[in-house]
Amino acid sequence: MITGCDLESLPSAQVLDGVVKWLYTLLSDDKGGTISAAKMIVACKLFDDRIPVEGLDETLKVVDGVGGLTERKLYHWLVLMFGDCSVDEFLKGVDEIGEAAKTLHGLSFGV
Repeated sequence: MITGCDLESLPSAQVLDGVVKWLYTLLSDDKGGTISAAKMIVACKLFDDRIPVEGLDETLKVVDGVGGLTERKLYHWLVLMFGDCSVDEFLKGVDEIGEAAKTLHGLSFGV
């Protein structure tokens, strides 16, 4: 089990790899660095403005992403956020965050 979810409830490893890379590409800076916590929070608020910032901060702390999300930390964050969903719900959630992230692509939120 990863972050309290059943591995069988997650999309296949190949699908997970693809969606994480896609989302990481949309959100990371052009130099291939990390995704800033601020940018991740803005993307999430665009995805659903009802999500409390404090809750997002807590999820970033859980995956050690306060200083920025690497691709691996983004994977952990996605599993934390959507791991208890069905595969369809997981993919829908990632897709919706990706659509929100497209509006932020190329913008810098670095500290």
